[in-house]
Amino acid sequence: MKVLKIKTVLAFFILLFILNGEVISKTNEELEPVVVDGETVEYFQSEKKVIATGNVIATYEDMKLTADKATVYTDTKIVHAQGNVVLKHKLGTFKAEKAEYNFTTDKATIIQPSMEEVGEWYGKAETGKKYNEDSYVLENGYITTCDLEKPHYRLQSKKVKVYLGDKIVARHVTLYIKNVPIMYFPYYSHPLNDNRPRVTIVPGHSSDWGYYLLTAWRYVLPSIGHGRIHLDQRELKGFASGFDLNYKKKFGEGKFKFYYTHEHDKVPPNNIPSDTWKERYRVQLKNRSDISENTLLLLELNKMKDKNFIKDYFEPEYDKDHQPDSYISLMHTAKKYNVTLDIQKRLNRFFTVTETLPELTFDLRKTKIKNTPLFFDNKIIFSNFSKKLADSSTDYDTVRFDTYNEISYPFRALNFLRLEPWTATRQTYYTKDENGDESLFRGIFYTGLNMSTKFYRIFDINSDFLNLNINKLRHIITPTAEYKYIHHPTISSSRFYDFDFIDEISHSNILTLGLENRFQTKRETEDGELKPFDLGYFRTTIDYNFRHDSFGSKWENLKGDLEITPYKWLKLESDFEYTPETRDFETVNFDTILNKENYKFGVGHRYQKDTSSQITTQFKYYINKGKDWKKQWILDTYFRYEAKDKNWEEFQIKLTKDLHCWLVDFVYNYEEETDNESGDNHTFFVVFRLKAFPEMAIQLFEASYAEPKPES
Repeated sequence: MKVLKIKTVLAFFILLFILNGEVISKTNEELEPVVVDGETVEYFQSEKKVIATGNVIATYEDMKLTADKATVYTDTKIVHAQGNVVLKHKLGTFKAEKAEYNFTTDKATIIQPSMEEVGEWYGKAETGKKYNEDSYVLENGYITTCDLEKPHYRLQSKKVKVYLGDKIVARHVTLYIKNVPIMYFPYYSHPLNDNRPRVTIVPGHSSDWGYYLLTAWRYVLPSIGHGRIHLDQRELKGFASGFDLNYKKKFGEGKFKFYYTHEHDKVPPNNIPSDTWKERYRVQLKNRSDISENTLLLLELNKMKDKNFIKDYFEPEYDKDHQPDSYISLMHTAKKYNVTLDIQKRLNRFFTVTETLPELTFDLRKTKIKNTPLFFDNKIIFSNFSKKLADSSTDYDTVRFDTYNEISYPFRALNFLRLEPWTATRQTYYTKDENGDESLFRGIFYTGLNMSTKFYRIFDINSDFLNLNINKLRHIITPTAEYKYIHHPTISSSRFYDFDFIDEISHSNILTLGLENRFQTKRETEDGELKPFDLGYFRTTIDYNFRHDSFGSKWENLKGDLEITPYKWLKLESDFEYTPETRDFETVNFDTILNKENYKFGVGHRYQKDTSSQITTQFKYYINKGKDWKKQWILDTYFRYEAKDKNWEEFQIKLTKDLHCWLVDFVYNYEEETDNESGDNHTFFVVFRLKAFPEMAIQLFEASYAEPKPES
């Protein structure tokens, strides 16, 4: 017997304990050594075993094992570990009191196993078994996303199978909150990388729906996809149901939605049922198919019973898109050109839709003409239009063939000025004019000149005044000028029905002047590198219209865009459009966004002449922010005020309580309704969410401050 002290390297065997990990069968010559450390490491040569005791640490590849004691039999390759056994792996952390593992058969028996941070999951069991390198079973145990010794909730089952890096599967599962059984699931499956809850229940009350209970039940179809089943009850509308399916197959990936209700209106305050029932529904299909590396097929179908269905039941969707289209789009991208085939068909008679049956577009990218300095740009569009008016048998149709050809000559002058003169023609053929009487052929001539240059200067300024952290300052000035002339079309646009922008083209003679100022400094990143950081940006443009009528030439369309970002957490933005002739602002927008560690604040003003002037603000604050979860509260407020009418259009107050592994939201929402006979809409609802799966399966409202531009 030999006694080997701390930090002995065992070069002829591998020590590996696993609740779940990667085990690769190799010959003895192929096995990499395991580094074993402990207070005492003993090697028994006659018995062919090694015993390590006291703060045992064994490392192998990306795994680290700690235990009070470990015994390895070098001939049979069986390891016994006991006492505070912990295995840390890139896929999770596992604990046990005792474990026996066979390297040859890749199987294990574990006593009192527990898992930690497998995705968002934790678990414990009486025993466990390992069957292969990426899966094991917990027997007579539970799983949870609560990391407490006695979790707030748990999913208990006689057998839980864990597929590392993939999913957790269990049968005959009982949901316990504390020690109270709440719900039974015959089958439960949850991907480890999925943050969506299995069940969502939202009770609440609104002026439109009365008291309601909305539910979403998540399901998984192996090898197909996953989705949710919706079972909803609304006091003033009745029962509604539907399902969503997110799928991914060889033919593509996408989403299918179906929702149906046999609506029985009850009018407050007496809640007297009406004499008729209304059948209402929506069907939606979105699909994306990557036919090849350069060919993409998009499909979207939207069918509804009536035009207000989405507004009444799915208001967040309605706010984003009042009239969803139905189309098929096939796109092929090559090195020098793009080809697109679009088919759009009206499926809902109550909408006005311009059908394209079909529209074929060939777009040649700007290409150099052989050995000349000239570039050629070409686009050809074949369109079969039919514009169908809502709730009417009247429609307008034509077949249009359009081709646009442009030649440009980009070059530098005086080594600092970029110039690009260009000229183009557009030829368009219509089979019908506006009255449907005759076919027409129209020609348009274009020409123009683009000019730009750039100047900059670096100021040797190093200052930490107001914590601005300025490491030199660079000022970049970019003046631009764009001249565009469109000759009078051979046929006036008034002779054609308006299908898209091509039909609206008319004579134009405009010079656009622009000036951009940008201020930059260098700031240290988390990696310790100095990289450019934009402190401020201001760009203005103005059009000069060379008119040849009684009004003469004039300046018009003065536009400005300002961005100031003195700190990463503070942004000021503003843009405007001003008409010099009338001396009126057409639009003015201003936004301030603060986003710090414990709060977020946004306030903005939207002004549009003769239409609206709105002020919106949102404030989100983490109350009693600290390590103690019992003190965690989140206040989230949103307000939208109509300055012209001097009334509140919408406001929402949301208070979230952090319950360690749960979040509970208390939400009150008010929204002015101009077309609702029952008056303004008041809504209150409560939502319980697991912190591990915070996504809302049911979108009631999306009252949140919309920043004017996406984060760069």
